Amino acid sequence: MNIAEIGRQSKAMLSRVPTDTLYLALVILVAIASFQLGMLHERDFASETDFYIEDLGAATVTASLPEAREGVYVGSVNGTKYHLPSCPGARTISEGNKIWFSTKTEAEGAGYTPAANCEGI
Repeated sequence: MNIAEIGRQSKAMLSRVPTDTLYLALVILVAIASFQLGMLHERDFASETDFYIEDLGAATVTASLPEAREGVYVGSVNGTKYHLPSCPGARTISEGNKIWFSTKTEAEGAGYTPAANCEGI
């Protein structure tokens, strides 16, 4: 059996398979090949990155939080609400407009009320 005969037999066999089935098989093969190439790329990329996680310890992280340096609650000099520093409203206050309070009583004594969208107050 030579190459020409193999080609004729292959064409005869493929002509009996419906065209829709051939297209479906082609789409599935392309999808599998794309997935495998992506997996290979990620495996190679992950081994070449300089990304690493460093454990700084709890004391280092706590010391860098604003509430550890300045106060427990923050408000704006232009506003009437006070927040925890981790709340969304506190993050929108510019550094120059922040006013810090040590206690809720201190904040409320200055005329501030708790922010409604700040959980934990």
